[in-house]
Amino acid sequence: MRHRFVIGLLALATFGGDDPADDLPNAKSAQVLGSMEVRVQFDRPLDEKAGQALLAFAQGRTIPYYDFLWNGDEAIPRGGPLGELRIAAARLGADQSSLLLATDPHPRRAVYVIDWNDGKGPRVASYLYSGVETQWFADAETMEPKHTFIHRTFAIEPGQDGPLMAREGNPRRVELRAKIQFLKGKQTLVLDGNMPFEATVAGEDARPEPTGDKRHRVEVPLEAGDEPVEVLAILDTGETGPKSDFSARWKIEGKETPVPQSRIALPGLATERPPGAIPNAPFDLAGGDPVKGEAIFRSETSKCASCHARDGKGGAVGPALENVIGRDPRDVYQSIAEPSVRIAPEYRTYTVSRKDGQVAVGVLRTENFEAVKVLDINGQATVIPRAEIDQMQPSDTSTMPVGLAGAIGEAGMRDLIAYLIQKR
Repeated sequence: MRHRFVIGLLALATFGGDDPADDLPNAKSAQVLGSMEVRVQFDRPLDEKAGQALLAFAQGRTIPYYDFLWNGDEAIPRGGPLGELRIAAARLGADQSSLLLATDPHPRRAVYVIDWNDGKGPRVASYLYSGVETQWFADAETMEPKHTFIHRTFAIEPGQDGPLMAREGNPRRVELRAKIQFLKGKQTLVLDGNMPFEATVAGEDARPEPTGDKRHRVEVPLEAGDEPVEVLAILDTGETGPKSDFSARWKIEGKETPVPQSRIALPGLATERPPGAIPNAPFDLAGGDPVKGEAIFRSETSKCASCHARDGKGGAVGPALENVIGRDPRDVYQSIAEPSVRIAPEYRTYTVSRKDGQVAVGVLRTENFEAVKVLDINGQATVIPRAEIDQMQPSDTSTMPVGLAGAIGEAGMRDLIAYLIQKR
């Protein structure tokens, strides 16, 4: 699918004329480069005036994201926005024909829509944040990744753009990593390539063997269940270079087919599950005093306001709590007593390990193309240059402490919940 990038409002505001948008490039595609960078590729270079105006317009914008339906291998947005992804910085690509956006971490598998014309025209660039995390290394000795991007399928095709575009003759290595949701029951995962490779499936080594046609292949029997299986393939592309090919397929009743994109998800994303029934609280939640509850919210005992804002006052480590108004008290109690049961995707906890051994834990935000910011449980921010980061690992455990409900006590919980859910 080809999309056009929305620049109608920008063009009309900046350049004037009858239809200035027709004089500006169209977007060929939008591609995710890692979890915090998006590239919008145009069909021709931007001139200096258009480029600078577009950069200024991009600052402070957001990218809404949507749930979706599959139409073959195409993801179609549905319903209203689930949330918005913040753009922290923007710059033009070296060839002046692409726009690079530094964003906060993409929170979930969804269709992200760059529509800066507020739906008034067809000029929209969209992309699906899902697929295979792909890294290629120009030097297999240093193990410093040269490029990271999200590939649609668990496959490498001969002459494909992206990971195999290192100069011919350099030693190269490509890593493909994804979660695959297999069908329930028995099936076989087949990994096959024209180069040596290593692989792990669900944490277990899968040992490929050379075949008679100079290929390498391994078949892994699986008894698949509800949980997706993480698959890692490390390809030695030094000899094959741009003629490399590799694929992951599943074999059912002797028939091999490519793993469809609808069954592939990024490894760092939490498994999406439908919400379960809200359990009953261990005591009656009715009858609290909202005034006392606000005092508890802003107290040193609970430290709620260190992380959450309410009525425009408080921290930004967790979501603002205006959306709690009117909710079922049992739901609010569960969120406090068991904070990891349901985590807002934009506020997942990350462990950021630095190359010097230091570690920061908290909610991750992007400062710009050169640095990120980690907000810890006390609301303190640590800015870390990206060049100093060794690894960023998301967690399914909330930053919010366990045991808070017990520390506040029954009467205090009634008051706090009354304050949080009361209508203004």
